[in-house]
Amino acid sequence: MKGRVRFSHLDPDVARATERIFTFVLWTFAVVVAFPYIPGSSTDAFRGISIFFGLVVSLGSTGIINQVMSGLFVVYSRALKVGEWVVVEGIEGEVLEVGLLAAKVRTIEHQEVTTPNSVLVSHSTRNFTRLGQADGMAVSCRVTIAYDVPWRQVHALLLLAAERTHNLRKHPSPYVLQRALSDFHVEYVLIARLLDEKLRVETLSELHANIQDAFNEFGVQIMLPYMDMNAHNAVVVPPSKWYSPPATQDNGSPTSAIDHLSLPKTQL
Repeated sequence: MKGRVRFSHLDPDVARATERIFTFVLWTFAVVVAFPYIPGSSTDAFRGISIFFGLVVSLGSTGIINQVMSGLFVVYSRALKVGEWVVVEGIEGEVLEVGLLAAKVRTIEHQEVTTPNSVLVSHSTRNFTRLGQADGMAVSCRVTIAYDVPWRQVHALLLLAAERTHNLRKHPSPYVLQRALSDFHVEYVLIARLLDEKLRVETLSELHANIQDAFNEFGVQIMLPYMDMNAHNAVVVPPSKWYSPPATQDNGSPTSAIDHLSLPKTQL
């Protein structure tokens, strides 16, 4: 595909799949038309071979046809595209290839995972890239805090952690939502936008570490559903114990994963 002809409603992935379908149909039509003119095509031996070949193809291609049809559904529904960040059946990573039989995803552990197209069709797919093209890919982090902590303080602590995290955009600015009022705690969600979506997992790791530091720094306990509500002492780690041996300030920094990838520290 040289891209000399462009259609607003036809993207390159769909164009390539359409080209393959038309090529297959044309070759099939050519073979059917030319079959009677093949020498020996009218003999009983040739017919027997044709029947045997057709039977083998029919029995052996059932699974392949299912994968191909599922692949066409994935391509034409535009569920996945190369370069997008997705989660399929618990596998999170960057899409490397969307083929007629399977899709390939590169995980954060630099592993290539091949997922059959039938799995893509039968399970939901989470696409983080598709709606983040204008303002950047969105990331979120949930925490549960007890009712005795002022919600304004919780909002400020989450925004402080976001401010300390690299690879998060200044504009649009991060914000906090209260998603639920449970029996013993409030569920807060911090939502921010990424500068570089390829560093999604590393940025979330740094954000989680900064949230822990911010809440420990101001003595606010992050709740879990099974925690004892009658406990008198908040479960927090004071700053004086943040670098207990063998941890040091060099290897204990939450930005170490991003620093390893040489991410620029400038933010938009």
